[in-house]
Amino acid sequence: MTESWHYDILSDSEDGKRLNEILSQCFLIPLENCASYIELVGQENYRLVRRDNEIAGGLIKIPTGHWLGGKLVETMGVSAVGIAPEYRGTGAASTLLGTLLRELYQEKIPLSSLYPATPPLYRKLGYEQAISRCLWEIPIASLKPQKPQLACVPVENQTEAIAPLYEQFASRHNGAVQRRQFLWHLIWHSFMPLDSPVYTYLFGDRSAPEGYIIFRQKQGFQEGLMEIRDRVLLTPAAIQSFWAFLHSHRSQMTSASWHGPQLDATMLTLPLDTLVPREQMMLSWRIVHLESALQQRGYPRLSGELHLEVEDEILPGNCDRLILSLDEGKPQVTRGGRGELRLHISHLAPLYSGLWSASQLHHLGYIEGTPEAIALANVIFAGDLPGLSDFF
Repeated sequence: MTESWHYDILSDSEDGKRLNEILSQCFLIPLENCASYIELVGQENYRLVRRDNEIAGGLIKIPTGHWLGGKLVETMGVSAVGIAPEYRGTGAASTLLGTLLRELYQEKIPLSSLYPATPPLYRKLGYEQAISRCLWEIPIASLKPQKPQLACVPVENQTEAIAPLYEQFASRHNGAVQRRQFLWHLIWHSFMPLDSPVYTYLFGDRSAPEGYIIFRQKQGFQEGLMEIRDRVLLTPAAIQSFWAFLHSHRSQMTSASWHGPQLDATMLTLPLDTLVPREQMMLSWRIVHLESALQQRGYPRLSGELHLEVEDEILPGNCDRLILSLDEGKPQVTRGGRGELRLHISHLAPLYSGLWSASQLHHLGYIEGTPEAIALANVIFAGDLPGLSDFF
């Protein structure tokens, strides 16, 4: 970091006003919306980069976590990385993010996650693809007429009514994000003001629901769309009732859409080729504190030792040989070992998340190692393909 740059925490209302102006311009978000996020997230989670006392840009830290192998890995989400036009290409973004990573390393935060608007920048800092987020769409007319197995109960749009159901769902799905106030706010309100009401229904008895749906209805030219903001389906009965609920809207809505993993298991309950992916985004991870990340993840119930050797030019504390020891799935991480699996910190992210296997990364030239170490890494980091529905 050059002497002309200064990294800072937002602590002044005038600085907040200027940063909001920059973020509003960068992301086409109304200025009043940007201002409201300070109250939701807390100004202590805003970071600034300055030159000659002028704010060049900033970002928002989102304390959260991602589920992997049934365990919650502490994560710092990063959102709204925005640089004023006159400072783009000057190194402001690299300074801002690089300093943030060093800050998180000192706090022993295992992961940082974000949606990269400019992948080359983030890859230079060690971020890499780790989790998929797809937009799925289904023609409502393609659904079979059926009676729901569970009652469909309308409820007020309150997090308290559905958060326990989401937590059950998230703990079972690799990559699912821990939702705190800000992420729940985005479910109900999005980054931009919504132009139609949002509705919430439970599937099952109000005292013991088995799922829920949050949606709004958008009317276009000669067709209507059910935009599903969130859904959780914990049982086969909830899945069947979800399809029946969509079918009941066939006279007003043409199709329904929602975000979820690259492979949506609920498609097995439908006729072939009914559910269509419309677009895909990839959430990137950055392994920040390597030892903490390896320690917090869940693993299969097996025993063995994986000897790693990791390169990390941004956070040199991660550059070392480490041994990941598993005893019936319980991890222990120690420094040292034989370095039988060698890789850069950025290429550890898709292996660690389970997006790509060690064999696939070895084929691409991103991993070097003995056949035994590669085979063991394949098993240790295996699991359901990671995915999520949230955007931040």
